[in-house]
Amino acid sequence: MKLNRKTKNILIVIALIFMIIYAIDVFISTNYINKLIINDQEAPVINISELPKKHLINRDFDYEQIKCTDNHDEICNVIVNGTFDTSVSGQQTIILEANNSSSNKKTKNYTFTIVENVDGSMYIPLGYYDSIPLS
Repeated sequence: MKLNRKTKNILIVIALIFMIIYAIDVFISTNYINKLIINDQEAPVINISELPKKHLINRDFDYEQIKCTDNHDEICNVIVNGTFDTSVSGQQTIILEANNSSSNKKTKNYTFTIVENVDGSMYIPLGYYDSIPLS
């Protein structure tokens, strides 16, 4: 099949337009073309199996421990909905949410307990020894 010069030029212009649209789509991270080409119906998986069930009171929590994976996207980010308050002992729950580029969303509850003296040491309140006279 032989194409005339006008048809070849039209096909080249269409290909260039598509490449420009694709480059802009990737640059501004909308990924509309990938959504049209890849039929991703699977939400990311949030992995909390390695997260501790107990945390020490007044200790910082490393959010980098919360991870997710996705079957299409290389990078998967988790959004933490709620406050990880280590200043109050007791049970708390935060909601973890992961999205992928195809707008699939997964949420998972992470329940944990803030505890004192997990190491077995005796907890002595501040000022406990203040009323004892020194001999």
